[in-house]
Amino acid sequence: MDRVLKIFTVIENTPDISQRKLCKEVGCSLGTINKILTKLVDENELYINQKDQNNYEYKISSKGKEKKASLLHDYVLESFDIITSIKKKTKESITDLIDLGIDKFYLFGEKDDIYKIIKMTIMECKRNSEIEYEIIENLDEINKDERYFLLTWHKDAVVDDANSINVLML
Repeated sequence: MDRVLKIFTVIENTPDISQRKLCKEVGCSLGTINKILTKLVDENELYINQKDQNNYEYKISSKGKEKKASLLHDYVLESFDIITSIKKKTKESITDLIDLGIDKFYLFGEKDDIYKIIKMTIMECKRNSEIEYEIIENLDEINKDERYFLLTWHKDAVVDDANSINVLML
């Protein structure tokens, strides 16, 4: 997510946030936050009201709200493109595996939003082919006596199995 968009979002939810807390939320240095806030103020996209010596309150101007809307629009479109790409590559891989005679798939990983994309994709493939899938919480649940393929999706998931793929690496 764009830093400015993240700053706008955080400020919108917590107008009296300190710059140090804003740094942690956005994931950048205090100097970077200060530079961005100064630029937003200079461009009349953000107002700062000093409550006392160490406390400030931030307010997004109408111009800032327009900028936030534009950044959010771009972010949503980019995110949609990424999600669509993951779904397409996953479906192509599953289809290729089905063509090779694989009819059992295991899904292994945290049940997060990427899991939902993978599960939806495999369910679509199941409508067109006679395949089975199983969601597992432990790799010991894999029946290695059958032809199978393991799908994972965590950014750090590296499974030492020739019959597995991390869909984020497609």
